[in-house]
Amino acid sequence: MQEAESDPYPWRERGIRFSCDSCDETAWIASSETIVISLASSLLIALGIIYMLMNGLVDFIGFSFESGIGAALLSLLLLLIVALFALGALYNARRGGALILTHLAYPVIDDPNNAKRFFLPLSLGLLPWLLAIGAGYLNYTFFDDSEILGVLAMVIVCIPIVFAKKLGSSVGEVFLAVFFWTVLGAAGAWAFGAF
Repeated sequence: MQEAESDPYPWRERGIRFSCDSCDETAWIASSETIVISLASSLLIALGIIYMLMNGLVDFIGFSFESGIGAALLSLLLLLIVALFALGALYNARRGGALILTHLAYPVIDDPNNAKRFFLPLSLGLLPWLLAIGAGYLNYTFFDDSEILGVLAMVIVCIPIVFAKKLGSSVGEVFLAVFFWTVLGAAGAWAFGAF
């Protein structure tokens, strides 16, 4: 028995629940959007914690203990919040891994577009960045930073997100893919010392 879960809210987890009447086994297969959200949120939280640690979080906490009891208590509260975020990142990473394993253990075999549903949002999410880089290069090289072309480029960049449903994906998936490429590009630029 197949039960598709439909929820109008974009932050809710989506998937398909399969139930067997003879053995009472139930499997919930998460959608690719739900898996990506779980893994991406884990990655973002981990990157935020790494950024804080590399920019003097430990030194700040050590200095707070020398500044007085109030600053020491606030630094302990900050340390507790960072630890809770680290546990949340670990939980989301483990949950995403478990959702992937369930997805592999129970493949939806009558879905020929399964691979398309994963790669289409990723490619549509990369397309705004490619359009922005291309339009920015043209504007800088040939049009000497024209404001009109800059506004037109902003409209062109939003086309893959606005027409996501017509292209076979959802606006939420494409927006998350744009955000994924943003984080990946920013992490690569930071790793290579661009900023």
